[in-house]
Amino acid sequence: MLTIETSKKFDKDLKILVKNGFDLKLLYKVVGNLATEQPLEPKYKDHPLKGALKDFRECHLKPDLLLVYLKNKKTL
Repeated sequence: MLTIETSKKFDKDLKILVKNGFDLKLLYKVVGNLATEQPLEPKYKDHPLKGALKDFRECHLKPDLLLVYLKNKKTL
């Protein structure tokens, strides 16, 4: 299982989402699958980014809510 590390930006954005009524179960499910290195369902449209962010990946939690992450050998 990969170790999960979050950025300050992520923590701030997450607080705002929770304050606005976002259900964390969806986030926990997706991050849990990523941490255990299981593939995501196609509905999340997981894909690599291009350009300056080419090392990062992105998945769509909702049509207007994206999760950008970096996956290394031991950390997510």
